[in-house]
Amino acid sequence: MKRPVKIIFASIFILFLGTFAFAQRDLEVDYPEMGGFSPENTTTVLPEYVKYIFNFSLGISGVVVFLILVYAGIRYLTSAGNPAKQGDSKKQIWAALLGLAVLFGSYLILTTINPQLINLDPPERQVFDVGELIIPDITPPEELSYSVIPVGGLLASLFDDERLETIEELSQEVRDVSEELATASQQLALLTSQCTCSRTSPSCAGECSGGYCSGDPCPVRGEIDQKRQEIEELLTDPEEGLMYWRGELEEEIESFRAVFNDLKEAEEMVKSCQGSLSEEGNTQTLLGYNALDEYRRYLEEFYEIKIFEEIKPFEYISINNPFSFATFYCAESLDPTYVPIDDIIEIEIEEDIPLPEVECSDEIRSGEPIDNAEELAQMMLNELDNINSNTQLEITNAQNQVALSEPSVCTVSVCTTQCIWVQQTCCEPCPEEEEGDDGGDGGDGGDGGDGGEASLLDRFLLGWLKIPVAYAQCCWDCSYCDILPCTGNVCPGDAPKNSQIAAALSQVRASYSQIDSSNERVNNYINEEGVADRLKISNFKDLLDENQYPLANCYNSVEEYLRLEAGESVSWEGLNTCTFAKEVGYEGVEDCYGGTGDRFDNFFCCYSEVSAVE
Repeated sequence: MKRPVKIIFASIFILFLGTFAFAQRDLEVDYPEMGGFSPENTTTVLPEYVKYIFNFSLGISGVVVFLILVYAGIRYLTSAGNPAKQGDSKKQIWAALLGLAVLFGSYLILTTINPQLINLDPPERQVFDVGELIIPDITPPEELSYSVIPVGGLLASLFDDERLETIEELSQEVRDVSEELATASQQLALLTSQCTCSRTSPSCAGECSGGYCSGDPCPVRGEIDQKRQEIEELLTDPEEGLMYWRGELEEEIESFRAVFNDLKEAEEMVKSCQGSLSEEGNTQTLLGYNALDEYRRYLEEFYEIKIFEEIKPFEYISINNPFSFATFYCAESLDPTYVPIDDIIEIEIEEDIPLPEVECSDEIRSGEPIDNAEELAQMMLNELDNINSNTQLEITNAQNQVALSEPSVCTVSVCTTQCIWVQQTCCEPCPEEEEGDDGGDGGDGGDGGDGGEASLLDRFLLGWLKIPVAYAQCCWDCSYCDILPCTGNVCPGDAPKNSQIAAALSQVRASYSQIDSSNERVNNYINEEGVADRLKISNFKDLLDENQYPLANCYNSVEEYLRLEAGESVSWEGLNTCTFAKEVGYEGVEDCYGGTGDRFDNFFCCYSEVSAVE
């Protein structure tokens, strides 16, 4: 019984080994067709081989069992009279039948449990045209271009020592002349207050008519003219006047603002370089200082591109500035196409695709000092603009005060008065009559004369009890001519000009106070007095100087480019922002500067093993 089963399984194993051996190379034999299928080439997948071998084994096993049955039956018939041989033949017949039952029983069992266990149909294969898998040859353009983004140079220009010294000097000059102007305006206001019609004397031409004023209403006319001339010189002197210094400072402010705006524009160019298109429709890549030279050499050697045009949007920045290595280059690449993000079809991936291992260098702090420099520059611009606007306000009010203080119009003729006749009657007790005058009754004055001495009763009522006692009154006409003080509204010391001059003076002094305060802050910013460490000019200059070299040395050599083109694996370096490194999840990049608001990211130089796409 054991022998036929061993034969069956041995035949199946031999067939399997033979089939597997042929599957490892191009087929050298023709496989018989089994179930409408036979392997034809090495592209046949393993499930098809298993199915073919299984079906083929069933067929061969059936043939082997049939042959064993025929052999055992003939042997049984020819062994008549030999019970031992007949018994052995019966055992062979039963063993063959049992083996056949095992083979087809297994097939039946597998079919009942799950038909796919015997079908082993491979997933539908998608056949691609070989030509579709080959990246089309890139026709090199006649020329490529790159934009120079001198972030470090712009910062150096913004806080150039000569520029800062000029700003400090001009701001101080404006402040000093502003102080002189405020003092002169105060003195002028004091003089004009003495130029008033109230200083003249009023008179009447007739008995009480034809009022007129006499005298000089403005005895300080000469001093006023002198002070007005002094203020005019403080305002308009072509070399020392406030208007001159304001113009010089305003020009320097606008120059400072222009560099500041260019620095912010350069930041945006860096941020938007990768993944954007050039004017020619080519994709762009962000390169550092040394990476540009290697990229140019690679293009010349491999693609024979000789023209690599340099575009300098900030031409005034010298390449020899102290931060020349902190320069970015937005260069055109050879890929002429660009797929907008909206056009990319989202593919649902059930399992996360593991990212390649990427190692990043220490944080290259290039964005942090740039942001600190911009913050300080904005603070300086705010104070400088305040100086500029208040200087113009002071000039306007000082000119207004000078115009209101014109003394030539203040003459006695502009002063007026009025003569007013006041009609009235004056009364008082009549005087007492002397003794011996006619009309008296005796030497003691009598007892009831109008002018007699008051009796004791009268004095008691008048003095002690405060009871009024009627006496005889003597009245007469006391009308008079009232002459009013001289007034006017033309002299600078008279209303309403005096109040207007006072208002102008108040504004001049307020403007000077603002100029003085802002000038002090600007000086503190420049001289680093009372300024946070991160906002000190020397601090962010040192920080950028320290980090510009690792920024510039993040590059791939020409040999790396060529090896990658040849299909070899290379250790590829890439310049990545803090934001990108955190979003992708590069190892070791968890907390770095950038990625929020208008910040200019710090950078990392990251590298990994990269292979060419076959």
